[in-house]
Amino acid sequence: MISIITVVNNNNIFEQWLGSSLKMQEGIEYELITIDNTKNTYSSLEKAYMNGVMQAAGDWLMFVHPDVKFLHENTLKAFFENVKRFEINNPNI
Repeated sequence: MISIITVVNNNNIFEQWLGSSLKMQEGIEYELITIDNTKNTYSSLEKAYMNGVMQAAGDWLMFVHPDVKFLHENTLKAFFENVKRFEINNPNI
């Protein structure tokens, strides 16, 4: 499973971009961890992401900006298949 971690500064941007495109993803198990930074709680992106890491249950962590959009319903599945293939071919990484 992939843990997708994103820091949200603007809920409208998140919903319009990443949130809506994740809802259409097929054939892949993932958890979405949204770190709310709408009130500038975190002084750095690193600190916000580390909060997400502490919550993550996935085998893989994927850090994504909220203004990213997956254009096809199989994008996330294809991405993860390539990551697994890379891991098999590069066991020391």
